[in-house]
Amino acid sequence: MWPFTRKPKPINPGPINEDWRVGDLAEYIGTGAWIDGDTGAAMPGPERGDVLKVSAVRPETTVRFGDSWFLSFSGFPNLYRASRFRKVPPLNSEADAEFTAKIKAIKPKKVRA
Repeated sequence: MWPFTRKPKPINPGPINEDWRVGDLAEYIGTGAWIDGDTGAAMPGPERGDVLKVSAVRPETTVRFGDSWFLSFSGFPNLYRASRFRKVPPLNSEADAEFTAKIKAIKPKKVRA
């Protein structure tokens, strides 16, 4: 008997479809019912057009979908495949307005010929 245990196979979900981060807004663009990737049972989830705030992003392996990226949202207990969502760009914020004002305030230097 070999005295060493095998290391678990690493999850390789491949490239992520978006550069998801915690705090991003995600719009559900998929159709159909939500199905648990391991059991195949129906589960509750967002409806088409819902915009939710991402609370976690992580790779997972499921029986049905294999290695994939999944998103978690506050208010929903499950993980959801990232490929069924699109990232919603943030609206102009105070930080954007402040940055724009600073850029506009920069005066170009005169070039001597």
